[in-house]
Formats: sequence, C-alpha cells, structure tokens
Amino acid sequence: AALEAAISDVDMAEMAITSDLVIAHGEAQQGAFTLEDVKGIAVVIEKAEDRGLVKCARSWRYTADVGQDPAFPDVSARDAAVLHELNALGRL
Repeated sequence: AALEAAISDVDMAEMAITSDLVIAHGEAQQGAFTLEDVKGIAVVIEKAEDRGLVKCARSWRYTADVGQDPAFPDVSARDAAVLHELNALGRL
C-alpha cells in the first residue's frame, strides 16, 4: 500500500514506455511471468488491441481516447491538445 501511494501520481505506463500499466493485488494469473527470487510480483503482457486500445497516429501509443477530437480523429486526446496548441501558435 505504501508503494502504491508513493506512485499514485506517476504515469507508470510512461515510465515503463508502454501503452498501459495496471497494478493489481491478489493471486497471479495463470501464465503470468514470475521470478523465483522475487516473491509477490507477477507480470501479464497483453496486446493493446485485445484490450480495446487504438494506436495514435502521432505518438504511436495505444490509448482508449483516440478519435475523441473530431479535428484530429486519428490521434489521442493528449496529442490532439498538442496539435491544437501548435495550430494556435501557427506551427502546424
């Protein structure tokens, strides 16, 4: 619980250079990657598409919010905000 509280404001997916990262408690899923000398940690890797995530054309990150901005239908909300800002600055 202390570790989870310490990283609650950290974008762990960004830190791990991945599209999504979920920290869960409980028993490890069948087939999870584990190390014998590191107890209590298990890793499950899933394809982003299988989780309903879509690839952003700008950042190549897979997110659930691609297409939310009609002005930029092929990018994530984060990237759409950047593109709007660049457009406002005349840099797009």
